[in-house]
Amino acid sequence: MMDALAADRMMGESLPNAWAFGDCEPGKEGEKTDEWSSKGVSPILYSVEKGSTDHSMLHGTLHNWSETYRDGVNGKERIIVKYASAQPGASTKQDDYAGQVLWAITDESGLPAKRFAETNPAPSLDWLIGVFGTRVFENKDLSRFGVKSIDELNNKFSFTLIDRPAPYHFSPSMSFANRGQFDTGWDDVFSQLSNWLVRHLNDPQLVEWIVKCGGQIHERLARTVDRELNKIHGLEREGNVTELERIRTESPNAIPSRMMRTLWGMIVNGRLKSPERDLDLSLWKKRFIRDGLTFSLRQELREILSPKVAIRGLPMWNRQTDVDKEPIRLKQIVDWELVLNAEESSSILLDIADDRWKAAIPSLLPDFQQLLRDALDMLREFGEADDKQDRSFMELPSVEPHQQNSRFQELGTLIELVRDSWVEFRKTDVERSNRIAQDWFETPYAAFKRLAFFAASRNDCISSEQWIQWLLMDDAWWLWSEETRREVLRLLVLQGVNLEEKAQSLLDCTLPKPALFSPLNQA
Repeated sequence: MMDALAADRMMGESLPNAWAFGDCEPGKEGEKTDEWSSKGVSPILYSVEKGSTDHSMLHGTLHNWSETYRDGVNGKERIIVKYASAQPGASTKQDDYAGQVLWAITDESGLPAKRFAETNPAPSLDWLIGVFGTRVFENKDLSRFGVKSIDELNNKFSFTLIDRPAPYHFSPSMSFANRGQFDTGWDDVFSQLSNWLVRHLNDPQLVEWIVKCGGQIHERLARTVDRELNKIHGLEREGNVTELERIRTESPNAIPSRMMRTLWGMIVNGRLKSPERDLDLSLWKKRFIRDGLTFSLRQELREILSPKVAIRGLPMWNRQTDVDKEPIRLKQIVDWELVLNAEESSSILLDIADDRWKAAIPSLLPDFQQLLRDALDMLREFGEADDKQDRSFMELPSVEPHQQNSRFQELGTLIELVRDSWVEFRKTDVERSNRIAQDWFETPYAAFKRLAFFAASRNDCISSEQWIQWLLMDDAWWLWSEETRREVLRLLVLQGVNLEEKAQSLLDCTLPKPALFSPLNQA
């Protein structure tokens, strides 16, 4: 029969794929495969020792398969129950239980997936990364996921020329996370697997995997995460220790730390930067030069300059020694940095020489201030900033234009935009610009204090009594702080000569402090 199939193919006959069970001596799999393939047949090989007629492995496999198929979805659930708690990395070609789980869990009823999601203890995330996320399906597998050709659809289905189903190669994939494309609906398998994923909310590997998928989670996964966080918060508020301990026992990573909850809040609200999605500021610049600052361009600029969280991976050091300690900084969990939605923002925006930009930038001052505040608030939530320290001086050594300033630091870009818009605004409204500078000092964070001191160094902006009072507040913190050192020194150089005797005396009282004192060195 095999020879007949091969002959038909040689004559150009179109035949379906043929499969056959074939015995094979250990170590000769390649030779046997070639032999069968030459006849146009795909072999399913099983081991038989040389000289043996023992085909019990084939018989046992067929017996097990028949039981699984006979029991339908129950047979698939048995596979899940048997292997879900195992580590998929231990699966082998001879004992491919990972492949069995993958086959069973795709059942359209979603029941095997539900069984998997509810398994205790919670199945390892290795299933997500090493099995479910591996591209093993091909065109021939589409029917397993309900993707049907037009002739299989019922008669009630209708569509128009301009509102019709897209070919599958144009359609977005069903996924948990992507790069920000349109979300598709979910089948029951995805719904159940999402319930499994939220049993790992304290595992940074899940966040890392989401980033690799594009960083933007599906709206239904976002709702599932929110639902789980609300449930945990409710149990904690009620003091339901018994239920919380049960959850920890069944799913050790189900209850996220405070810092992980903050990170999930950012993810759910779309604040995670996609590694492959970048807004084009150069196109915005061209439209601005053409149309001026329209409402839509203003909103787009805010989106372009919005601060985001860029996850670079997991920390290089071993965190196992700190598993019992509550992390107080996000960098203890993941390697991250604050970025803007668009790259090279400063090199494009700060170099616009068009008169329209100079005329428009004063009106953008409130937007730039809010963006800077948003960025600093994000740093605070992740343990990298507080009212007195934000390390902005490391990204922008000088608020005043200086050759040491780098144009590739996101926080520095926002500070420079606030500075430039304030300078232009001051040309048209001195009184209001002075009030804005005073408001800066009342705003939390060293970055705004630096802007206030920069403004005070301008003539006729902040009275000497006012900025001396600023310097002496909180035991002269801002006079000696490393965060504001550059701006304070420039202020003293430019405005110190104008100090009245009383103000000079107040300042002199603080000078005996050690010259190299830094609040950062205090324990």
